[in-house]
Amino acid sequence: PYLGLTMHWIKKNGSGHLSLESALITFHHILGCHNGQNLANIILRLLDCVGITTNVS
Repeated sequence: PYLGLTMHWIKKNGSGHLSLESALITFHHILGCHNGQNLANIILRLLDCVGITTNVS
């Protein structure tokens, strides 16, 4: 099984127009149990790897 993480944000251009932006953060092969605790640990580790853990809300 694999886990894909995407991010979405609102970007304002120079004229004040807002647009919804999206990007794929990672596509990761999951090893081990697929319970909530394991998935949470995997997601936090992946967010740490790309340096956006403190930006997630």
